[in-house]
Amino acid sequence: MIRIKSIFVITCTVFLLFSCKENARKAKVYHDAIVKSTAIVTDSVIDYADAIHSGSLSISSEVTQKYISLISKTIDSVNFKGNFEGDSSLRTTSVGLLRFYETYINQNFVPYFNSLVSDSLGEEQIAIADSLHRKMMDEEVQYWNSFNNAEKKFSDTYDLMSLEE
Repeated sequence: MIRIKSIFVITCTVFLLFSCKENARKAKVYHDAIVKSTAIVTDSVIDYADAIHSGSLSISSEVTQKYISLISKTIDSVNFKGNFEGDSSLRTTSVGLLRFYETYINQNFVPYFNSLVSDSLGEEQIAIADSLHRKMMDEEVQYWNSFNNAEKKFSDTYDLMSLEE
């Protein structure tokens, strides 16, 4: 009888370990998909900065529209992934960061570029665009912090580091 109990306990332990590892693998796939999607947008902010400093209204406007479209598609993609086992924190903070960019650009850059007439931007117009960009970088910090905290918590909760062997 003791031998049967021992085999049962060992079997249950192995099953639980396998189950935990499998859950961690699923969590890692979910995590990586959201982080990579978000990174595409956040990494593109550098290209966006180059475009708004180009001195060309048509380039700045075109890149602005493409960037807004990328952000919107990424928000849809991240939301499509849903929650992971009821945990919405990673998805929610990713969408929060992405919506910050989308809202800021729509409320600040789009009206500014629409107010300009000449395709060639002078030093003053570029300085204003630079000021808007710096303000966006300052304001994004709180959204980045939330996303980074949620990513760390998700990683810790689902023990993603155990898969890094």
